[in-house]
Amino acid sequence: MNAQQHLTGGSEIDTALQELFDDAPREPVAMKKYYFDIRHSSRFIHDDEGVELPNIEAARQEATTALSEIARECVRGRSRHRMAVEVRDDHGHVLEASVTFVMKLRDVKAIDRNRNASLDAV
Repeated sequence: MNAQQHLTGGSEIDTALQELFDDAPREPVAMKKYYFDIRHSSRFIHDDEGVELPNIEAARQEATTALSEIARECVRGRSRHRMAVEVRDDHGHVLEASVTFVMKLRDVKAIDRNRNASLDAV
């Protein structure tokens, strides 16, 4: 048997194993409902629907994605903004992902004076 036959399940053993696994009963993954509440500025958006996910890691990834999308939209034109995604299940809060955005405008005139003074010294 060459490598191509093996990769495509060409041997009798490969075919028998594949049939065994195809017919094997699979246990369903227990899904749990997670709710993603959004908090930004003085607003609080309560999630009444929730999302079924397999585990807390999937909920963490979902919260991270949601937070990055919210941040992209909410910080425009603001110098300071805090936002959070609070994740809960049927028993209570399980995690929180938050970001605080701060933009500080430096004293441009002072920076220019220091830069010019440095250039004059050269």
